[in-house]
Amino acid sequence: GSIKYPFREPLTLEEDTEIVLDFDLSRSLKINGRWPDALERPNPMIRMTPVVHERHGLLYDVQGFVRDATGNGVPKALLVMKDDETITTFSHDEHGIWERGEFRFPKVKEGHYAVYVYRKETYESVIENLPEEFLNDLLDVLLETEPDGSTTIDVTGDIDNLVITVK
Repeated sequence: GSIKYPFREPLTLEEDTEIVLDFDLSRSLKINGRWPDALERPNPMIRMTPVVHERHGLLYDVQGFVRDATGNGVPKALLVMKDDETITTFSHDEHGIWERGEFRFPKVKEGHYAVYVYRKETYESVIENLPEEFLNDLLDVLLETEPDGSTTIDVTGDIDNLVITVK
């Protein structure tokens, strides 16, 4: 079979451009009819429609751990990775495949990044003291706050077991 895709944005094709057909379940699953009634029919119409991404260059995973001074993992820390863009994630508690304090930034482009770490107590304090009208600016306000830990990294490939120690 073949696929016809209605491109809504122009594609910029360069030498290192890759076009990715991403069957991301949350955005690709299409169900005909009302949910969940459609699933009760004898032959529910469920189909996957790809999401098209334009990718310039390679993307890498950055994985590591937030640890305190004694080497224990620190869960629920907010990590902010910044260059010309800002990427955020949280460190995990021990659960399933995650170790206590483990984090991952998936699909990071090559570059030089500053990584800032804020313990849960730090970012909750910033949120509590921030007037409601400035909540949309939370990340900017947080970046003006001294982080509990930080480092710089050069992403030129996957990074495994990066350890960031917080105070």
